[in-house]
Amino acid sequence: MAITVPVASKKKKKKIEDMIMENELPVGFRFNPTDDELVTHFLRNRNLGKPTPFNAVKECDLYGKKEPWEIWDMFSAVDGSRVVRELYFFTKLKTYNNGRRIDRRVGSGSGTWKKEHQLKTPGLVGVEKSRFTYENNDDKSSKSSSSSSSKSGRNGKWNLIEYKDLNPPNQDEIAKLKKSVGKEEKQGS
Repeated sequence: MAITVPVASKKKKKKIEDMIMENELPVGFRFNPTDDELVTHFLRNRNLGKPTPFNAVKECDLYGKKEPWEIWDMFSAVDGSRVVRELYFFTKLKTYNNGRRIDRRVGSGSGTWKKEHQLKTPGLVGVEKSRFTYENNDDKSSKSSSSSSSKSGRNGKWNLIEYKDLNPPNQDEIAKLKKSVGKEEKQGS
């Protein structure tokens, strides 16, 4: 007995291609690239002035005036009803005045991305991958203050993984922003 498998019509394939070109993924599809895909197809293409295959990696100044939750709110809403677990951004690193050390302060300047450790990138030569956790000094100094109660508890809840291409030209980097979900939040949802 032969089993026939329906093949998508040309019209349906065209619709999926149009959705991808309009930066919408069809239902059931997720942007979940490997480290190799992020670096090879997105970061290196970007730094060489070539087009990237899909606009899932947004442009954002992660080391600017916005706090991580503000960036999250701005960009996670773009995906509508999908559950967003991580966001990807092209961003530029900033240096202090001497030009050597990286300045990772965010928001009003009291928040910063604190480096936890460098991660291994097996098979990827010339790439630095590092993990950072958000830390806000205002939260530390005034946890007992009622005025900061809306902000307290945000330390450690935001993670950032940076991908830097060490091969020139290396103007941009890709960063993956993730919101850590604690046990209380998982149980409440």
